[in-house]
Amino acid sequence: MKGDFTRSTFRFQNHYSSVRMQQGRLQLDADWNEQIDIQRHLLQMQARDMIGQFGVPLADPSTALSFQIGITDDRQDLTINPGRIYVDGILCELEPGSRLDFRQKTSLSSDAIEIEVPTLLVDGQNLASGQWIELFAAPANSEVEVTPIRVRIDKVDPTQRQTGYTVGFNKPAALPTQGQLRRILTWKTQPDCPQPDFLTSNSQPWVTPTPGKTYLAYLDVWQRHLTAIEEPQLREVALNLPDTATRTKTVWQVKLLELKLPEEQASEAKRQQRLTTLQTRKAALKARANPGLSSSANSVRRLENQLYRVEIHSPGAVGTATFKWSRDNGAITSAIKELDDTIANVITITPPVGRETTQLFAPNQWVEITDEVRELQEIPGTLVRLTAATAGTKLVFQKARDRDGVNLKQFPIASKPKVRRWDHTTPVAEIPTAAGQWIPLGDEGIEVWFEAESQYKTGDYWLIPARTVTNNIEWTRDGSGNPLPQSIEGTLHAYSRLAVLHYSDQGFSLPQDERKGDERKEFAALAECLPLKGGNITGSLTVAKALDANQFTSETLTVNSGQIDSPNQLSLQIEGKNQLTIAKKTGNVGVGISEPKAKLHVAAPTEQAQLLRLSVSDRFVDMRISDDALVQLQTNCKGYQFDEDIKVATGAIGSINAQHLFLRTGATNQITILQDSGKVGIGTDNPLTKLHIAATPEQSSTLRLSQNDHYVDLGLQPDQFVGFQTSGTGYQFDKPIHITPGSLESPNSFVFRISGTPQLTILNNGNVGIGTEQPTAKLHVVAPVNQLPVLQLEMGDRHLNLATDNDDWLHFQTNVQGYHFDQSLTVGQSLTVASGIVNSPSDLQLNIANKPRLKILQSNGNVGIGSDTPTAKLHVVTAADEVEAVRLTVGDRQLDLGIQEDAVQLRTNSKLYNFDQGITVQPGIFNSAGDLLLQTAGTSQITILRDSGNVGIGTTTPEAKLQLIGNAKFEGTVVHSDSPQVAVSRVQKENIVDFASQEAADLLKALHPVKFTHRADPSQQPQAGFLAEDVPSLVASTDGQAVRMMEIIAILTQNLKNHEQTIATLTQQTTHQQAMIDGLVERVAPVERRNRNGQRQQRSWFGQLSRSLTNIPLLFRRS
Repeated sequence: MKGDFTRSTFRFQNHYSSVRMQQGRLQLDADWNEQIDIQRHLLQMQARDMIGQFGVPLADPSTALSFQIGITDDRQDLTINPGRIYVDGILCELEPGSRLDFRQKTSLSSDAIEIEVPTLLVDGQNLASGQWIELFAAPANSEVEVTPIRVRIDKVDPTQRQTGYTVGFNKPAALPTQGQLRRILTWKTQPDCPQPDFLTSNSQPWVTPTPGKTYLAYLDVWQRHLTAIEEPQLREVALNLPDTATRTKTVWQVKLLELKLPEEQASEAKRQQRLTTLQTRKAALKARANPGLSSSANSVRRLENQLYRVEIHSPGAVGTATFKWSRDNGAITSAIKELDDTIANVITITPPVGRETTQLFAPNQWVEITDEVRELQEIPGTLVRLTAATAGTKLVFQKARDRDGVNLKQFPIASKPKVRRWDHTTPVAEIPTAAGQWIPLGDEGIEVWFEAESQYKTGDYWLIPARTVTNNIEWTRDGSGNPLPQSIEGTLHAYSRLAVLHYSDQGFSLPQDERKGDERKEFAALAECLPLKGGNITGSLTVAKALDANQFTSETLTVNSGQIDSPNQLSLQIEGKNQLTIAKKTGNVGVGISEPKAKLHVAAPTEQAQLLRLSVSDRFVDMRISDDALVQLQTNCKGYQFDEDIKVATGAIGSINAQHLFLRTGATNQITILQDSGKVGIGTDNPLTKLHIAATPEQSSTLRLSQNDHYVDLGLQPDQFVGFQTSGTGYQFDKPIHITPGSLESPNSFVFRISGTPQLTILNNGNVGIGTEQPTAKLHVVAPVNQLPVLQLEMGDRHLNLATDNDDWLHFQTNVQGYHFDQSLTVGQSLTVASGIVNSPSDLQLNIANKPRLKILQSNGNVGIGSDTPTAKLHVVTAADEVEAVRLTVGDRQLDLGIQEDAVQLRTNSKLYNFDQGITVQPGIFNSAGDLLLQTAGTSQITILRDSGNVGIGTTTPEAKLQLIGNAKFEGTVVHSDSPQVAVSRVQKENIVDFASQEAADLLKALHPVKFTHRADPSQQPQAGFLAEDVPSLVASTDGQAVRMMEIIAILTQNLKNHEQTIATLTQQTTHQQAMIDGLVERVAPVERRNRNGQRQQRSWFGQLSRSLTNIPLLFRRS
């Protein structure tokens, strides 16, 4: 809290319950504030003990959904439901938005729609692009309210017209012509957690969701201190004072935390533990008074009555974090009216009421520029140093870093920028922390010690009251008087889980069971809770562990309707033993067993005869398990009746007393199973094999196997053959078929198929087809299009493949060294060699129409095209009328090489020639019929104009013999035969203002000429100049390695003009003073003459007096 306080005295360890005022005593702000802190602490602890870490009240149906997280229709944002929630005992409130009338405008677009509203200001905030609103067709006082339509605002026209303001958005499925709207608060548009675009990505504290990640939405709650700077309405204008009392505000912010570990995504306890780690970091500091630190050599400085504030600026561990300090608790603050760092670094502050600006800011002070956004996001502001030109409401500053943006783009007026004074005067803006050493606060006589292993955040602070009477500070000490480490006094945060979300390429999503995604906890009002004497629960009840019923009372637990729900296994116990159990995962019900293995699992004691009994009136059926492990059914009814078939999944149907088993229809045995051998007989009572089927003589088929309408019959034919008959297209065997000596005979052609496809065919004429059913040769092979080779001949490990391809070529492939032809090879059409070598013992020559076209000499490998005697590795001879000797083509692009007259000709239809290595040119001339350009990556770097010879670097239209666009760097001396000129035309400049005399004087004062030698100069010739690192930013180059001379000339010129003006003024003053002196001389001359005459008379009178005294006797002597 950066207020004008004497000190902060509240410590919860003191266990104070109130502050008592005494009569006639002076009232202090510290006493008042401690009373407020005591009440706040007691109320917060009471609420936390009653509610828990966090909870949503169920006071009425409207609060049950308080702070529930939803997802917008485009899935790119999260909605926050209005209501109340308690976090660590702190009440957080979100009121439903106010309603605003709207009327639909006529739109010509089919996709967009526009509405008109009487004002853009709703609940203290203007409607803006990116916000979500609800549109209601019915007015607010309607008894039946139509479900609202949710839309996202795309544009807002701030121009006020006679009919109001215009708001536009994408056209929804249905929209009333008029009605009311209400703003929906979302994660991206919550007022106390702004996410502006002007902050750099490095300083953004909020999480940007990544597809494929799971996040925990949580509530971050803390107290923010507000003064009349942040809230002007706090100031009582009638008093004409800067302010009176300040306020603290409960700030809540919905944020996202990535759940990186699988156990965090699955366990509620792990998620809470992850959130708790945000609160449990170590951050401590010690402080002590050391008056000997005073800068005065002859005296020890006494401490004054001040409240020192030490605050972390940049976050991090000890050694990384930085801090700043103030002797006035950082309370010296002023609102910013204008801010500019383009032409002159000037801050214009709002004139303070009832206070002189000289009491606030002075040269050489470090001040921090910050605003609402940075304070709410706990981002450090920008520190700048005030210069000597600071006066009145104009604060002239120098940046600590040139890259710092200090303007209205980075600190817009809408975000309420302000400037705060800090009292350190170190050379650097931020004071580094250091472990294991005392760090002095300037020469104030106070030192601080940062504890090792601490992790500091921006805004962590400690208050150190100093008092003149004791010449010491108020700080907790041990028994030996040594200072003890103290934790941060602020800012303290509390956290609450809200929801678990998943983010994908499509956006946010909740779990399918939204209750699992909702992390909020609810609590009922005390009037709705059950008293000890009992009562009715009208809603659902969740028991985390066990529900005990007192067996010594006659009270009962009655569930009228609804359901008993448990996140774990549900058990009913008597005397500590499970009597009824419902398993969590399976839903299995167990009676007498804790882990049921079936949907209903009944376990009876050994001594209990009946395991399960079903009864109707006096009739029953019992099921039990006998001692011989048989399931027994016993009933007092006449028999068992089944209205459906009986199916035995596994096991056996057995007969008792070692008898055969018969299945009968009527009185006839249909199936017989022999007890001793297990042989099965169908149609016979005496089966001779494992399966014995006896058919009647009139049955041609003894055995039929069928599937749907397909079948195969097996029977005995009268000719002693076994007959197979089927309705299918053939027989398929998954194993080889072995045939005893004999033959396969067929009255037709023989066809062998695999998977229904003919593979081998033998026709009656002996033609054999592979891959075809109609072979037209003794061996006819047909291969699929993609099958290579078609035919393979093998001998050992050597093979020859023959194949055809889509290119209508016949391909020969072999793994031997090559093909040998003992005769000449004549090609009727074409011959292609895929890879390998065409070998010839002598010169190799290719002829077309008996004319040599290509010749390769056996002796040296020279290749001749159009030549029988090539004299080079490639020798091309063309006819006299052929311009192009060689042509290279890629697609429709080509390069021609030829000889034309006395020159080698290169021609191409591409855009340019590209060389991946350097080009070496023998002495000669580059000749171009047009302008000559040198390019890199398609960009012209050097241009030589054909007509004028002008050379351009960085431009294709040079207007001088050499024109350079860009920077130039010279190593060495640049000699001009004429005076160098700089383009200073008004046409090329903007933001032109007069060079302020005071600024020019400050800049000249900051210029420090030095004498030096260049390291690379072997002669070590002494030179004079400047160091780029030490000159003002206005004079230094962008990279800080050079000096801009024209700026120095401007500074010198302005200072010279200032001196000339000063000389003229002084000359005028001297002339005026001389005239005054002359006048005075004239007026003094008569006086001097009179004085001289008077002096002569005085000397005469004194002479007479002296003579008279010598004649008087001495009447006294010296004592």
